[in-house]
Amino acid sequence: MTKKTNSKTTKEKKDIPKKNISASKTKKTTVKSSAQKKPALKKTSINGPHIRREIDKTKLIVLGTAHVSAESVQDVENAIQKEKPDLVCVELCEARYQSILDKDRWKKLDIKQIIKQKKLYLLMSQLILSSFQKKIGDKTKIKPGEEIMTGISLAKKNKIKFELIDRDVQITLRRAWQSTGYFSKIFLISELTASLIAAPEAEPEQIEEMKNKDVLEGLFETLPARYGKIKEILITERDKYLAQKIKDALIKNKPVKKALAVVGAGHLAGIDKYLKEEIDLKPLEYVKPKSKFFGALKFFAPIFIIMFFIYFFTDTNNTDDIINNLISWVVIKAACSGFLALILLPHPLTVLASAATAPISNFNPVLKPGWVAALIEAEFHKPRVSDFENITEDSKHLKTFFKNKVIKIFGLFMLPQIGSSIGTGLALWYIANF
Repeated sequence: MTKKTNSKTTKEKKDIPKKNISASKTKKTTVKSSAQKKPALKKTSINGPHIRREIDKTKLIVLGTAHVSAESVQDVENAIQKEKPDLVCVELCEARYQSILDKDRWKKLDIKQIIKQKKLYLLMSQLILSSFQKKIGDKTKIKPGEEIMTGISLAKKNKIKFELIDRDVQITLRRAWQSTGYFSKIFLISELTASLIAAPEAEPEQIEEMKNKDVLEGLFETLPARYGKIKEILITERDKYLAQKIKDALIKNKPVKKALAVVGAGHLAGIDKYLKEEIDLKPLEYVKPKSKFFGALKFFAPIFIIMFFIYFFTDTNNTDDIINNLISWVVIKAACSGFLALILLPHPLTVLASAATAPISNFNPVLKPGWVAALIEAEFHKPRVSDFENITEDSKHLKTFFKNKVIKIFGLFMLPQIGSSIGTGLALWYIANF
């Protein structure tokens, strides 16, 4: 970044030496940086944080925004009207773009299929993150991501090409979940839900400060260090992905004299760094397939567990003790799981199913009390469209929190499972001591 001696001088550019950034390509990419002091920003009517670079004779402006900021919407409008770019790139993936366009998406969502496919964690993550943004956006009357959609709308209106440059949200979330264990997932969802409920009302000044970091970064910054991998996947990996997709968009839409990229401001520094590198996107889009080894392990594990318990229970040759131990196991596991399910006042069959599944869940890789409870509750109390749309509002008050059918299903997915785990410990302790 260069310095200016006075506000009237024109912008200076500093060439970064050319270098071969890909062994597979003979063409070299030149990245040039330009001044970022306030006089230059006022001149172009862009008040928000942004960087200017030159890539292979294309002038690139990367504008940082807060996804719930009224000023960010205005910044995008000014940037397109004043800078007149030939190409607009936006931090959005195709799946999220289509969901925004589809006003009836909640009507088409079959939550029972999501539970059966074991994708409820992904849905919970998406809804919590979108609700977190919406809760802040309610303060400014700005819909989350409105500045992104403004960029697309103005591009269409002015017949400017636009490109979606973000990684598919499902890939991002699946990579994040694959980096955590079972109990870590439960803890993480609990922490995110708590942050949603307890999030204070944000003042306009605080909302504008969000331009200094990505919303995901702000949501995850209070989590323990063991979640560093998730932060890397959600933020650093996407910095790399966005930077490369911007360069790919310039190549795809040649010739481009000037391009505008609209991204969350928390990505600015990372994008600026990785624009100078050639990034292989394949590793960033890789999702681990289900392992055949672990599939077989899930099948045989219950057999070994049953053999272990038979040995544990038959430490004595007294048949009555064996029967009593088995009864203790069933009663304690069922009681713990059923009690935690009952807290949410679900359908009676949901409680019974949760209690009945818990004693055998240790021996069966498929039947888990949380999955069964959520599936049965969705069958008897199917969420309405309003339940999805009102998650943010209903989460503000404890009275309405569990009246929301979607939130209740999420709770039933987690609590009976936690109860079953508690029951396992209590049952083993009781059998060993009595």
